Amino acid sequence: VWVPTIFDRHDGRSHDLNIIGRLKTGATLEQARQELAAIAQSLAEGHPNTNTDLGLDAVPARDNFIQDQDRIVLALMAAVVFLLLITCVNVTNVLLARLMSRSHEIGIRAALGAGRFRQLRQFVTETTVLFVLGGVGGVFLTFWLRDYLAVLVPNVLRDQLDLGTIEVGGEVLAFSLVLSVVAGIVFGTAAALRGSDPDLQGILKEGSRSTGSGRRRRVQRALVVSEISLALVLLVGAGLMIDHFRRLVGDDLGFEAAGLLTMQLNLEGSGYDGAEERTNLLRNIRSATERVPGVTAAAVTTVNPICCGDWGARIEVEGLERPAEGASLIINHRYITPDLFETMGIPVLRGRVFEDHDDTSSPSVVIIDSRMASHFWPGEDPIGKRVRWDRPGVDVPWFTVVGIAGEVRDAGDYQDTWYLPYYQDPIGRSTGELHIMIRMAADPSMVIPAVKSAIWEVDGDLPLYDVELMDELYTESLSQDRVGAVVVTLFAVFGLALAALGIYGLMSYVVSEQTREIGMRIALGADRGKVLRMVVKDAAKLIVIGSIIGLAAALGLNRVLVHLIADLGNAQPAVLVVVVALLFSVGLLATYVPARRAAQLDPVEALRA
Repeated sequence: VWVPTIFDRHDGRSHDLNIIGRLKTGATLEQARQELAAIAQSLAEGHPNTNTDLGLDAVPARDNFIQDQDRIVLALMAAVVFLLLITCVNVTNVLLARLMSRSHEIGIRAALGAGRFRQLRQFVTETTVLFVLGGVGGVFLTFWLRDYLAVLVPNVLRDQLDLGTIEVGGEVLAFSLVLSVVAGIVFGTAAALRGSDPDLQGILKEGSRSTGSGRRRRVQRALVVSEISLALVLLVGAGLMIDHFRRLVGDDLGFEAAGLLTMQLNLEGSGYDGAEERTNLLRNIRSATERVPGVTAAAVTTVNPICCGDWGARIEVEGLERPAEGASLIINHRYITPDLFETMGIPVLRGRVFEDHDDTSSPSVVIIDSRMASHFWPGEDPIGKRVRWDRPGVDVPWFTVVGIAGEVRDAGDYQDTWYLPYYQDPIGRSTGELHIMIRMAADPSMVIPAVKSAIWEVDGDLPLYDVELMDELYTESLSQDRVGAVVVTLFAVFGLALAALGIYGLMSYVVSEQTREIGMRIALGADRGKVLRMVVKDAAKLIVIGSIIGLAAALGLNRVLVHLIADLGNAQPAVLVVVVALLFSVGLLATYVPARRAAQLDPVEALRA
């Protein structure tokens, strides 16, 4: 519903507006910001009591809509790139082995006059066809799995981004085709350059036997080292995301979310515009709600700390020097009714809570959280100290600190928090949008309908919405982090499996190339256990080198991810140790099978090979 705005200085809705503008053709965002800064300066000069230190900024509508959601998408895209690189390195190893097994054919072609460029073109074409076929298979797999993939996206994101159905359109097909062709050409060329450089004399002397050169072996080992490094980076990233999500889930919210029900109520335009009307309404709602069987306590606040209502207050602290010009002390701002701390389970560490008599006729009081207490009065007793709104040129009352509450995990932009009694300023800033908090001791399915009915008995026209359990609401708030943790973990598992296959493939190929050498060692009396250790030791060196390089890259990537994902934190030593140990164990396990096979070679058969 679209209605014309009527501006009223006494109506809070007139002070909370979203301004939408379209840039003129050829104009830049920076030009718009400069013009807005000039307007803000003019307003500050014309209205110094209200507009001092306030500015205007412009942001693209897309950025305002997406906000920080693109950051976790970028992190997931990085994981996709690492997985793609691991896959391509694996394929390159296979292509090298395949080309080396065809060295006799390559040598004959070269001896008959086939130029190297012609052979390269043939091998790159073959490789690109393989990559394109793989890309087509991936697209068909996506068609088949698209309904299952949608399940991974939480409802809140699926609805917000309109992902009810995942469409695989022409853009996806074109992207897959281009990616397959580019990957085929790049990695096919890399393999062909190393695998199509024949030693004609050696090949023609040895006949059809494969004789991998030392340079080719070094290339293969370098590829395996890079594969291990990429897998380690992917695993560390997954470990960081899992640790981040685990900390979010396990963090103390500062209140008891279990058994707590929340619902929103908007008083704007509902006829409750005066202080007395709002005070009486909230008292009646609390009284009616607390009479519902299964309800143990009820209260009202202007902010739900998990998700909704991000209000800040510019404050002045008595006895504290005012900040420099242009700076402000800004904290989280909340109005609450009595019993909120009891209802939400927020501990009151010192002092008292608000009472019904804390209204417009009583002295102005405030409760602060422990962060604000330690911030402004370190080593002192904040009880009895005074703070107030920072409104230069306006005579505003001082609030006396009467209590200190525990810290609450807050979705607001600021650290410190103050709580003001709702009954002392019922028509103040942000007092029209309310969150009713209800502590339950019974089944929610029984309590919720009864609570709604009780509130509508007070006034049947009150708009109640967003009725949710707080623990479920918190779970929804973690949906984006959960998706990131799950998806990156899946990618890491695939990357670990690919790395294991790569190591297994390389060591199998190395063993097959050294069949005659190993057979000769055994025929000359070499201990089979020593042969087993020799092969494992060779692979362990590659794993160690790859792990060192991967750790250095992972620590560098961690610095990038910290800026992309809020509260991610730095890589913990325990995470790094676990990841390295996991990769090392998987790598040695992948090496053991070909090593054991080498140790069990029949020397007679090996010498005939």
